[in-house]
Amino acid sequence: MTDNQKNSLTSSYYDSDPTTKPAKLISRRQILTTGAATAVSLLVLPKGAQAENRQQMASCDFAPLANCTAPPTDCSSPSLTLPSDGNFTFPELLTSQHIGGSGDTFRTLSKNLDLVQVDDTPSAGVYVRRLKIRNQGQPLLPGPTLCVYPGDQIALNVKNDLPANGPDTTYCPVPLTDNLKNRPHCFNTTNLHFHGLHVSPLTYTPDGPVTGDDEKAKEAGAKSSDDVLFDLQPGENHNWCVQLPDFHAPGTHWYHAHVHGTTALDLSNGIVGALIVQEPPGQEILAGAPDVVMVIQEILPAIPCSSILSDDQCNTTPPPISPQQSQDRGVYEQAGNKQSGTFLVNGREKPTLTIKKGEVQRWRLINGTGTPRGFMVIEVVQTATYNANTGDYEPVVVVQQPLYRVAIDGITLYGKSMTSPEVQVTSHELSPGNRVDFLVSLPSGKYQLQKQSFPGVRASRPAVLADITVTNEEYSDSSLKQKFDDLVDNAKNIPGTPPCYLADFTEDATLNPKRLVFQASGGTPPNRITTPGRGNFKISNTQYGDPGALMTVPLGDTQDWILANVSNATHPFHIHVNPFQIVQIGKLEQFPGEILDNNTFNPTITWEEKINDGIWWDTIAVKPKQALRIRHRFWDYWGSFVLHCHVLIHEDQGMMWRVDITNTENKGVNPCQTLPNCITDYGKSSAQNKKTTKKKNRGKMRGKNKKS
Repeated sequence: MTDNQKNSLTSSYYDSDPTTKPAKLISRRQILTTGAATAVSLLVLPKGAQAENRQQMASCDFAPLANCTAPPTDCSSPSLTLPSDGNFTFPELLTSQHIGGSGDTFRTLSKNLDLVQVDDTPSAGVYVRRLKIRNQGQPLLPGPTLCVYPGDQIALNVKNDLPANGPDTTYCPVPLTDNLKNRPHCFNTTNLHFHGLHVSPLTYTPDGPVTGDDEKAKEAGAKSSDDVLFDLQPGENHNWCVQLPDFHAPGTHWYHAHVHGTTALDLSNGIVGALIVQEPPGQEILAGAPDVVMVIQEILPAIPCSSILSDDQCNTTPPPISPQQSQDRGVYEQAGNKQSGTFLVNGREKPTLTIKKGEVQRWRLINGTGTPRGFMVIEVVQTATYNANTGDYEPVVVVQQPLYRVAIDGITLYGKSMTSPEVQVTSHELSPGNRVDFLVSLPSGKYQLQKQSFPGVRASRPAVLADITVTNEEYSDSSLKQKFDDLVDNAKNIPGTPPCYLADFTEDATLNPKRLVFQASGGTPPNRITTPGRGNFKISNTQYGDPGALMTVPLGDTQDWILANVSNATHPFHIHVNPFQIVQIGKLEQFPGEILDNNTFNPTITWEEKINDGIWWDTIAVKPKQALRIRHRFWDYWGSFVLHCHVLIHEDQGMMWRVDITNTENKGVNPCQTLPNCITDYGKSSAQNKKTTKKKNRGKMRGKNKKS
């Protein structure tokens, strides 16, 4: 990070003199060492945070779990720890524990992971990439499920055991040249993104926080939070220290690799895993309901050289690209509406889940895909009934089943009635990156978890994700079934109170003048041997790394952003760190023939509907010719992160911007610091003291047709 960037983002560490280093709470020589794990420096508070005593520092220990004392409450529900039932498997489970014994304040999930190659086609020398728990078992598909509570800490040491990038500098330029930065590249470089978490996006170093693209992020003692600007090169290892605030909302999230240029490839190889933030005891939606985690992935096949290059190019000796390059580039080169990968649930193709009649379960679905084929509409349909007289299952006309949608994108639909249209549904649109939680209870019979075609997405096609057999065996937990029936039959509200950062908007919101306009058009790369990928993917006529591809927001602001889509494809908008609500939906009326720059590109929008449903998202599909006005708070965490299209083959090819949250008033939270309460006293930088829009309307308005 340059001095200018430091001054732009924060004055916490450098005051008036950018060369002044912060005072340290402890000596840098005071380090923790546990077994063979990497020594990790204790952290440093900025002067402002020391004076105000806002946050308590966490240690980010890397002790082996075998030496730990079990927490008073196990971080799991019954089905997270039950053995698989044969065909339907559950991912490996890693849980948080008290590192220092029962008197320790902090509960930590501490583990060492390796990123390894697994032979896919040994005869051709082709491999894929998988996560593996170090010194334990086989590579995993998907990666292990991480299970924590609010206030817990995720401490991971990850080693990149993949081969060196290559075989030549044009395939993986070092340093990366401008003309190639938005082409798929450097496929064996990796990192981790904790999708959905409200945590710091920075990397801690003994000299203060930096962004991951700063050379200090590679120094000894550095520990990354949700920092996707950090690159882990082949042969390197690195520590991640992700501290959840004490008030973090429980929910279904996930983690995956997120290096620009190789994100989609890593997902298609399977470098993903569930991340469950459990409800603390007494705050459950339905206490005792087993969790069934379902990680949905699309694993893509290799494609021949002739699908990438012409026959004349492919028939040369030696061939212009290796079998491994054909495998890797195939993720980006496959035409979305012509070819498809294999859709897996927890690493299995169309597994069968067997449950008892009337059994109540919480299904946690994670769309861990990264191509247009990953758009889906989720349904559960009945295909057969159980005949008690014959003991046979008899086919029936397919019937959609009611599902009780209790959370979207890892955030509970607090206070909504179980019979409201937001909760009781028969289908749910699930874009790449989205999650949804259903409470489910079914009578005996045969069912299917299906993905139907997503409206307006040609590449999205129907498929069966899983078969479900509901036996005629009586469910033993009658009290749980009674609680569920009581919620539904009496139209009770989903219990719980949203944490501070998810409270209803009462403050005013600043309208950011920049509009995020998604564009996509076909294109022919000048040389597809060295520059894989097709198309021209932009946001407001800029691509990632361009000077205008940046949103700058003061810490403490509440802002409205306008998203618009002038392309013919659907693009799921995703932002890191802070979720948002949709407050208005509109349509685009006209488009300029030429887009001058991101500030002058201002298509006319007819606003049709104001929304006040209180639903939070971190990923939302912006459909062709659609506009959305979203509202979000930039509280607690400062630093740099990204927004992007979660069709990750688009993100890797430029459809991403950087977001800088500035911390000029010294009130932001640093990586690996605990946080007991939301920070709300931002003084003059808060939205309340700026030119604002009107407060959010409490009703729902339709047909206003206002243009802007």
